[in-house]
Amino acid sequence: MSDHVIPEYGWKDSNANCSHAYLLSAIEKALADWRTANAIADSARLRLFDAGCGNGYLAHALAGKGYEVAGCDFSHEGVAQARTLLPDARFEEMSVYDNMDEVFGGGRGILFSLRRLLSTCMIPES
Repeated sequence: MSDHVIPEYGWKDSNANCSHAYLLSAIEKALADWRTANAIADSARLRLFDAGCGNGYLAHALAGKGYEVAGCDFSHEGVAQARTLLPDARFEEMSVYDNMDEVFGGGRGILFSLRRLLSTCMIPES
């Protein structure tokens, strides 16, 4: 774990908050655009990683669309809610500054969704 100190967000449940609707829409559009640009079939199952997953709401919504999801968050409450919402997915309590490859392993075709930063970085199959 890193030495960064971040206060708890205060996740009480796995319900959507005010940011989830527009973030989900933006992530879905980015995924569709990426699939088109890289000729990836809609039926191909992509692995998504949500760094800053919070309560797991977005990961759950994307898992419902057929994506394989995992995530991390610094919030103990958030990770606990994410694990309850998606017990078959992997969520870890850690900072985005920690070595995620060491914990989750690397891999091709993984999309990193840094929702708090509203930026998306995609790792191509190559």
